[in-house]
Amino acid sequence: MIILLAEDDIQVRYFIWKLLKTDGFTVLASGNGEFALKAAREYPGHIDLLLTDIEMPGMSGLELCRNIRAERPAIKALVMSGDLRWSDQVVTNGLPFLHKPFTPTVLRASIDAVLHPSPREWTYCAAAQALESDEDPTSLSA
Repeated sequence: MIILLAEDDIQVRYFIWKLLKTDGFTVLASGNGEFALKAAREYPGHIDLLLTDIEMPGMSGLELCRNIRAERPAIKALVMSGDLRWSDQVVTNGLPFLHKPFTPTVLRASIDAVLHPSPREWTYCAAAQALESDEDPTSLSA
C-alpha cells in the first residue's frame, strides 16, 4: 500500500514515516502541500491514502485534499492537526480527523479504519452513541 504523507514538522514527519515503513507501507513523504501534490502527479502508480497535516505553509491540508482528489478521485484521506478547532471543518468536508499528538496504535487504527472501513465499526459507533443517550444498544440493527 502507498501512503502520501504531507507534514511540515520534520520530527513528526520522520516519526510517521518510520512507523509506516516498519509496518510495510511505501511512504511518499513531503514537507508541504505543494511538494505532496507534485509527488502525487509524478508517482505513476496508485496511491491508497493521503495522510496530511491541515496547517502547513502555502497550501493547507484541505486544499491539498481537494487538489489531489480532483486528479486522483479514488484516493482516501486522513487529516491531522494538533488544534481541535479544525476538526469541525475537516469533518464538514467529509474527511476523517486525527488529533495530534497520537500514539502509534492510534495512528495505525485510524489508517486501518480509513483504508478498510467495516460495517462492524459503524455498528460499534451506533451502539456507543446509544449507550451515551441511554438507548438500548441491542435494539440497533447492524
